[in-house]
Amino acid sequence: MSNEDPVYADLHDHRGSPAQTLDKIIEWTLAAVLGTEAGIVLMRAKNSMETFAPTSDLVRDAHDWQVQLSEGPSFVVLDEVDHPSVIIGDTAEDPRFPTWGPKAAELGLRSVITSVLRTPDRRVGSLNVYSPEPHAFDLDDLEAVDVFARRAARAIVIAEEAQGREVALDTRKLIGQAQGMLMERFRIDGDRAFELLVRLSQQHNVKLRGVADLLVRNPSAGLDELESMLPSAS
Repeated sequence: MSNEDPVYADLHDHRGSPAQTLDKIIEWTLAAVLGTEAGIVLMRAKNSMETFAPTSDLVRDAHDWQVQLSEGPSFVVLDEVDHPSVIIGDTAEDPRFPTWGPKAAELGLRSVITSVLRTPDRRVGSLNVYSPEPHAFDLDDLEAVDVFARRAARAIVIAEEAQGREVALDTRKLIGQAQGMLMERFRIDGDRAFELLVRLSQQHNVKLRGVADLLVRNPSAGLDELESMLPSAS
């Protein structure tokens, strides 16, 4: 596939939420490679894996089996630097995956391409394409998914960073609104109002955003009533 491929142009221009981006990646992948099922595995905290945008429950089940068994192509591409991609001709017979492979075959997923999603800084997850037919994919398909995965990884990071900025902005606005309410209610300045929010956050082991949100949602509540709504400090 060339850099001028309209699929890649669409990916480059796409600006959506992380969930929308993942759905688009799957749509474009299945347009580029003639698989019938696909899904994305993303790395989360403490090296856990989570499935996103599966085309069916079969894909989710296959990914769940990888996590339960600590075996499968996603583990290979995420753990082994020298193996950025894996192609499986027949999950029922591949000796590399003696436990997960038969499970995938029982689900009707016989051929697999898994490619790492990575940026220059980190490994984001894996892009997985499946077919019910054994030996459905060739090396050209593998190369296509590899190239696409590199571009898709960047799109995921851009979407997550944009969402993070939006969340941070919303948090600042919410805290500012809560500060203003405290200033008006108690006739105190902005610093004192912020200190009060911080004290409530620390005493009740609740994030500052959570305290601010509670205050904004209960504008008529007194301070004692607000404290009663917060969890008791352990």
